[in-house]
Amino acid sequence: MTRLLLAATLGALLCSPSSAHDASLNGRWTGDYKTDEGIDREAELVVTEDGATWTGKPKGSAGRQNPCFNRAFAVLIEGEPDGALSLWVKASQALPLCKDLRLQLTRVSPTRLEGRFKSGAPVWLDRR
Repeated sequence: MTRLLLAATLGALLCSPSSAHDASLNGRWTGDYKTDEGIDREAELVVTEDGATWTGKPKGSAGRQNPCFNRAFAVLIEGEPDGALSLWVKASQALPLCKDLRLQLTRVSPTRLEGRFKSGAPVWLDRR
């Protein structure tokens, strides 16, 4: 009986889908980034056990009418062997006119992530 219970527990652990993100990332991260055109924007990354979302926000009045802002898009987070994080913001799946975003982040402290979009534009996020 003990072996069966141990086998079932190990099987559940090994066969369950591994979290695409480290549980220590769970929480609300906010920060700033620049668009490919160099325009400052705000961002919010929310990570939970059930998944993650990315919300881009305009700074000032520019872009307030853009339907791609102030909308939480699903994010796929993958860990890299060197400890970096690869994020894919799946904006086009929710709203076809919005661009998907790809970025690499590195944890520089327990409360700070820094990195770059695929285009090279910088991004930084702090845990709130």
